Amino acid sequence: MAGDPVKARLEVSPTSVEPGLSAMSSDSRSLPTHVAARPSQPKVDGRGTSVAVLIAVIVVVLALFAPSEEVLPWWLPLVSTGVFLVTTLMIPPARFAAPWISPRNVAVGLAALQLVVFPSVLQWHLGYRGRLPFTPTQQHLTWAVGTQCLAFVGIASGLALAARRPKHVRGVGPARIARRRNILLILGFVGLVLRFPTPSALLGYLAGRGTGDPGGQLQAAMATFLLPCLVFGLATWSLEILKRKSGRLSAAATIAAGAALVSASLFSYNRAAVIVPAVVFMGVYALHIRRVRVLHAVLALVGLAVLASVVTNLRSSATEEQLRGIGADPKSFAGYHLGLNELQLYGGAPQFVAFGFTTAPSSSPGVLTVNSIITPVPKYGSAGRANNGIALYNGALYGRSSGVEDQSVPTVVELNWDFGPGGVLLGFLLFGTLIGACHRRFVYALTPSEALAWGFAGTWAGACLIFQLETLSQIAIYWSVPLALLIFRTPRQRRA
Repeated sequence: MAGDPVKARLEVSPTSVEPGLSAMSSDSRSLPTHVAARPSQPKVDGRGTSVAVLIAVIVVVLALFAPSEEVLPWWLPLVSTGVFLVTTLMIPPARFAAPWISPRNVAVGLAALQLVVFPSVLQWHLGYRGRLPFTPTQQHLTWAVGTQCLAFVGIASGLALAARRPKHVRGVGPARIARRRNILLILGFVGLVLRFPTPSALLGYLAGRGTGDPGGQLQAAMATFLLPCLVFGLATWSLEILKRKSGRLSAAATIAAGAALVSASLFSYNRAAVIVPAVVFMGVYALHIRRVRVLHAVLALVGLAVLASVVTNLRSSATEEQLRGIGADPKSFAGYHLGLNELQLYGGAPQFVAFGFTTAPSSSPGVLTVNSIITPVPKYGSAGRANNGIALYNGALYGRSSGVEDQSVPTVVELNWDFGPGGVLLGFLLFGTLIGACHRRFVYALTPSEALAWGFAGTWAGACLIFQLETLSQIAIYWSVPLALLIFRTPRQRRA
């Protein structure tokens, strides 16, 4: 029949349908067109096996020809690499797979860095000690790498638990997303004005001469909660323009994306606050708008490195008083440059994890974890700031009386302090489940804006391998307003 709506819907070309429109039809079980044919789990193919074999061969060769003076046991890089490869082969959701720029691949990539790259770097005497007062012993390094292996097994198991294809794909919807984007822009602009009341204050920050002038405590708290809205508002606006133009660049989309990155850099010269939104934006673009070629992705990553170095230079040029005002040691930023050293420092290399194992907390099990989680909570978190993971780690590094807290303590150290290896496995199992849930919603999101929110949440969850619980809690609290506006549906929408 010519008037049969089912037949008419089947005759529409997928390229002429906006991703997600099929899921908004009367059939609530249909999937977005851009993911309808995508398998729920990555498959084993010849290329994956070949890459695994190549990695194993490289690590074995590096171990055989390593310098005779051992920094860590010669067999440790072989074991950690074996754990990574066997885990990825036995648990399909823990493999690298399309979409390539996604929360799951971020977590797996960080694990590969910690289990495959860093042990070999240490074995070849390329390890970076940073501000550590001494080099950890082989015993502590072995314990650190073993605990990181346990953490990855936990994440992989969590990804497996969350790896199921959703039966229903329902989202906020394009029309409501547009309204909420306008709300985000308004709230974000209010936060910007509260943080930088005058143009000179903003320009001074961007020039590395200040950290803003939020005024009173209430004004500072409001600015902290509202400024992230500007990042998401501008990013979603750019994605909507790119979507309408089928990926073709335009002045408006470029300006909006650039303004979003500048807005993301307004958080005490924090590089992760810039890099994470940029990576997620690129992932959403590749998933919803246009496929990104490998060369373009590499060029984009180079651009991110340049942008991060600019933020680093701004932080390095700040005065000692400004740096101490954000809890940083001016000496820690002297001569900083992006490279292998900084990759080890911020990537959770074994020597920095092992240093955490050289000290032990005096508090009861669970206290450090709870204090780290509640520390970012305004007013109520002040009680736990003197006895959380970052305070203990930096206290051992600089001395408790220094007041400096500028070095990250990986979550694996905090969980091991509080609960031992069993707590590490269980904790990262929960993180893996959260990463998998966000990744699934990122892939099957109906609109680029919703994918941006889920990708942001999942990517930060995947960063649990390198950041402390306090940072993850801080993101969950202070970025909750834009995330809630983009992904949560009202009771009326859920009943529809």
